[in-house]
Order: sequence, then structure tokens, then C-alpha cells
Amino acid sequence: MTSRPIRLDAARAAPEVAKAAAPAPARRRHAIRTLLSPDEGAAHLLCIPWAGASIERFYAWKPHLPAGVGLSGVQLPGRGARADEPAATDLDALLDEIALEYLALAAPPPVLFGHSFGALIAYELAMRVNHAARRASGIEPVTRLVVSGLSAPPMIAEEKRIAHLDDAAFSAAVHSLNGMPAEIAQIPASMRYFMNVLRDDFRLYESYVFRAGRPRLRCPIVVCSGRADPSVTEHGLRAWATLTEGPGSRHDFDGDHFYIERHAAALAALTLETANEPIR
Repeated sequence: MTSRPIRLDAARAAPEVAKAAAPAPARRRHAIRTLLSPDEGAAHLLCIPWAGASIERFYAWKPHLPAGVGLSGVQLPGRGARADEPAATDLDALLDEIALEYLALAAPPPVLFGHSFGALIAYELAMRVNHAARRASGIEPVTRLVVSGLSAPPMIAEEKRIAHLDDAAFSAAVHSLNGMPAEIAQIPASMRYFMNVLRDDFRLYESYVFRAGRPRLRCPIVVCSGRADPSVTEHGLRAWATLTEGPGSRHDFDGDHFYIERHAAALAALTLETANEPIR
């Protein structure tokens, strides 16, 4: 038996997904990239990195996953294998692009993991895919969602904006989150490149407007955070529970906003455990 795509053709025709169905410009490459190919029917994790980061950050998860488990990542334009592509400027168009690729993945659909900006993308991807599929067939592909390092999306409007700041102020804001990789900070050319990518991502993030009144998700939401993360609030973390009809859980780790890089083994294990839980 061969792996089959998730057949949701009617879902692809839903308004929020269908507008991305036209062929993409040649300069655009696939957003979803495979890091470890899954065995047929095996668990599959799809990870979405934070602002300024590429999927290579999830290479650290590979040694902690059993043989046969799949690991993929969402590579945004302007970095990694897509470094020569222009930055995304429309968050909705970017989400539509990723949604179409997600729908083409072989079954079973992967569990979504996103950190910070990646958590927002993961949530909105789940909303798009599941709501379109619910109307078309009643089948919801995203059955599990793990979010990290982000207060619930309704809280984003309350956050301080930094994308418009001058270089010095923007750099200071990034440093306050401990978000400057040491290996990049020591090389001026790499620093300029990184800061441009990061600012582009923050522009996208800060363009987000939460759309109230939409049906909630039905899948479980697992919420992770660093205990010393200054970018999230207790209220904001608890608010994730209001975005789903399904169950939720909370996992706190030692560390700040970038605790994720210190706890690769634990996060990989938690996400895999979530992927393997029976669907209720």
C-alpha cells in the first residue's frame, strides 16, 4: 500500500484556500521541506520556526525521534533554501500557500508545532485548513496543535510594535528577548542579513489582526513556554484554551523566550507524544 495524499479537493476550493490555487511564480519554492521522511502511517511532525529563523533550527530534534517518524518544517521565503526569494509581505497569502501544501501531504496529517511567530502561523494554518475541510467533508486534517512562546493570538494587538523602529532601537528590542544568535552577532554582514529577515518577519507578525467570531478549533492545543519568557503573560497563555473546543494542556520549561533551543529533546518527545495520542 502506498501513502496517499489527504484528499480534500473541495476544501481546496474554499474561498480562503482557493485563491492560492493559481500556479505560483517560478521564483517561489515549496514552503514545506522534509527533514526526515516518515514511514507509511507513522507519526509526522511539522515544525514552524520563530521570526528570523529557518527550519535548520529543528535539526536538533532529529536525534531525539525514533526511526520512521517524519519531521518537516515550514521554510519562509528569504532564508535557507529560499534565501534568494523576496520576503513575504502578505500574511494571508503566505498562509494560503502553506495550507495548499499541507493538504497535499501524505496521510496521516502531521501534528503542528510552532514557536513564537511560528505558533501564530501554526494556529492560523489549522484554522484555515480545518474550517475549509469542515465545510467540505466534515474531516479536519489538523487533529493536534502544539504552540510555544506566544500568548494567544487575540492578545497580539496589545503587544508593543517594533518593526518600524530605527536599527538601534530594533536591535535593542531583539536583544531584550535574547534573540541574537552569538555566531551571527560576531559577523557584520551576517548581522545585517539576519536583522533584515527578522524585521520582515516582524512586519508580517505585526500586520496580524485576530478575526473574532470564527468557529473555534476542535483539536487539542498543547501550550509550552519558558518560565522566564518576558514576551508572554500568564493570562495570554491561558487564553489559548478559549480557542478550541478540544482539551488542552500546559508545559513550562526553564529558560526565556528561546528556551526551545535548550530543550530540544523534551519538546521533540512532547510533540511526538501529542502526535501519538488517540483522537477523541
